[in-house]
Amino acid sequence: ETKQETGQRAAPRQKRGRGI
Repeated sequence: ETKQETGQRAAPRQKRGRGI
């Protein structure tokens, strides 16, 4: 799980999962 994986499912409130 990198920033792309964690960001896409763990940070849907961001833009597209590239904030985490």
